[in-house]
Amino acid sequence: MDWEPYDYSIVYAEPYRVQQITSNWRLPFPVALVNAATFLLVAIFEYLFLRSFISWVISFFPPAGVVFYIGLPYLCVLALAKLKPDGKKVHFYLWDWFCYMIRMMNGDCVYYNWDKVSNNALEELLFVNKYVYLED
Repeated sequence: MDWEPYDYSIVYAEPYRVQQITSNWRLPFPVALVNAATFLLVAIFEYLFLRSFISWVISFFPPAGVVFYIGLPYLCVLALAKLKPDGKKVHFYLWDWFCYMIRMMNGDCVYYNWDKVSNNALEELLFVNKYVYLED
């Protein structure tokens, strides 16, 4: 029987789950911390920036408040669980993209042949006009 190494990457990819909130308060089921934070951030964003639009919609259709404040954040949590750009989780991908953009906008370095090179170390290339005559 051949020995096969066990792949532990599945264990490390498991999200951190919270069930005990305080010493006196406990949830009936564990909740992934990333999902709870995403839900709260989307709900807070809606409340702070889209409150007037949502209240206008609620004035015509009162159950829309449940859709906006519970349904939309939950759909965002489900969408973020499914998306994996470049094989990464979305929050890691966005952080890497943000760091990359800061480095590129800073402009203190350039990349040549996958190596980071400082702008100061680059030599200026000079092209001289030389004529080449081909023999007939």
